[in-house]
Amino acid sequence: MKNNSSILTIGSFDGVHKGHQSLIKETVRKAKEKNAQSIIVTLERPMKNPHSLLTLLDEKILRIEAFLPDQIIIIPVPSEILTLAPSDFFNNFLIGKLNVAEIICGTDFAFGKNKQGNVSWLKKNAPKLGIKITVIETLTLAAQKISSSNIRALLSLGEVEKANKLLGYNFDFSGIPFREKGLGKKLGFPTVNLKVDPSKLLPHGVFISLIK
Repeated sequence: MKNNSSILTIGSFDGVHKGHQSLIKETVRKAKEKNAQSIIVTLERPMKNPHSLLTLLDEKILRIEAFLPDQIIIIPVPSEILTLAPSDFFNNFLIGKLNVAEIICGTDFAFGKNKQGNVSWLKKNAPKLGIKITVIETLTLAAQKISSSNIRALLSLGEVEKANKLLGYNFDFSGIPFREKGLGKKLGFPTVNLKVDPSKLLPHGVFISLIK
């Protein structure tokens, strides 16, 4: 039986790219090793770029679930909890509600009102309460930082293959089929029209795709 302490990681995790995956994997691994709860805390959507999402919420949850954490906690955006001072967020939420024993985070991790809490803040304050901080260095590929913003930039340029390498999987999307004039079919090139959530970032161009 697992103890009631937790090891967790926090982030918006838009795209659940290779960098995010390393944080999630380490959280789950450490929790199993220490017989603790593995908790992934994620924002409903990023604070920035809310209308150009790499993953919609249901897509993000499915990708996180694939790593088998014990619990996924979704923080709505906006939310009062995001306006808390770092000390209140840390004491009231992470300790008071989640009983955190260790936090896994990246070098650019920040939390609390106006992101006033950062890795330096955690390293200074967490050990006083017996909470361990593990910082994982930012991953790079071909000298390029693996980040959601870089992936968005690549997709916006139609560089899907390069974006896929940073994601660690093929970029995908889903939608509801709808009919138009059927001009493509008349020309011998039938097409499928999809109504996609307007928040989803879609690359511009003509691509080879797989349909499921």
